[in-house]
Amino acid sequence: MLKGGLNVLGACNENGLDQSSIQWDQDAQCLILCWQPGKGSGSVTRVYGWQQGLSCTIEDEDGVFNLPVYQDPGIDLLSSIHHPEVAQWLATIPEEVRLQLDRFGTHKFFLARLATTESGLHLLMNNPVLLLLWGTYCGINGQDEDSLYEALKDKQSAILQRMDLYPGRAAARLLRRIDLSENKPLRLDYLYTVWADEKLVSSLYHQQHITQARLANLLNWRWSIGFPLFHLLAATTADQKSLIDDTLRMANAEAVPLLRHCRNWDHVHRVHDRFVGAVNTGMLRQKLLLDDDGQIVPFPAPPLEGSRLIVPVTSVEQLEAVGRAMDHCVFAYASAIQAGRYYVYQYEGREHLTVGVVVNNGKVIKVDQIKGRFNREPTVVNVNYIERWVSGDFVGELPARGANSENIDPFLCL
Repeated sequence: MLKGGLNVLGACNENGLDQSSIQWDQDAQCLILCWQPGKGSGSVTRVYGWQQGLSCTIEDEDGVFNLPVYQDPGIDLLSSIHHPEVAQWLATIPEEVRLQLDRFGTHKFFLARLATTESGLHLLMNNPVLLLLWGTYCGINGQDEDSLYEALKDKQSAILQRMDLYPGRAAARLLRRIDLSENKPLRLDYLYTVWADEKLVSSLYHQQHITQARLANLLNWRWSIGFPLFHLLAATTADQKSLIDDTLRMANAEAVPLLRHCRNWDHVHRVHDRFVGAVNTGMLRQKLLLDDDGQIVPFPAPPLEGSRLIVPVTSVEQLEAVGRAMDHCVFAYASAIQAGRYYVYQYEGREHLTVGVVVNNGKVIKVDQIKGRFNREPTVVNVNYIERWVSGDFVGELPARGANSENIDPFLCL
């Protein structure tokens, strides 16, 4: 592998391993990437500089072809600044363009090519998310490149309209508020879905910074738009999101009118606890799955066997008893357990805890939550023990007395 982050070219070796080279042609303003495997035919990729539109050709045994603007060359050139030849190629791209591109991860080369036109450059500097949406839309729908570039000359609202998204100057300006500082890929599916709905777009007009988490909440809980809860959901912690999800899981439509009018998280807790009571008194048993004979579908076998301290909850009746004893809403997961998507264990150490795990094809995928009575948070030592047990570190056995004592519930060593 060549230094500097070029991760498709192998190292030169006379013993039949991949051979590669990289050159910068100053006269042609062209970066030349040659790859020759130890066996079979090689290829040559030529990437031209900014003034040549960052055009890209690939030459192999079948001939020479131009790389379409929608297709990535498979080499993260824009992150390879420490490679001297690549640095020379990068120097052809205006610095302000490189700085703007730094926020777009794997989309950088694609956006850079679009920005080599005057209209594309203007859009990159003024509304880069719109440029990315339009370019991606054209690629998905098979638009020819001439149509792609021609549309960049339109007004921003007209570009939105071309994608069947809600048009308007305000809707276009709103895309500039997308938070690009998050260290994860931009969820374009969220943007296409939200900007296709006038009501969803309008609900964001007063948001100065629109995060991906905000968009996810908006799509999950669009029923909150126009109500006090909507403003409360501008930013949510994982526990707050779980609180609302648990409430909906217990009562679904019955909880919506009450949640909508919650103005603070104390109100949300009260709504949640109201339905916990209903669950644990059997009022919501109608949510259980029934077989063709109208009988309650039994729980499947536990995905993990229990231990002396971690006991699987193997029946509807046991789950109901756990919910009553612990004063929480674990019974709301009954139908998910019946369907094989979830399982519940009871940790019976000094601190009694309920453990929920996500299941797929009969295997535990992850620990979803660990809660004490009244949904209290567990101690760190017990969380560590339970997570290690689920991952198989203890293979169902207790650790030796004193082993890793900083991570073990003292109860375990008695």
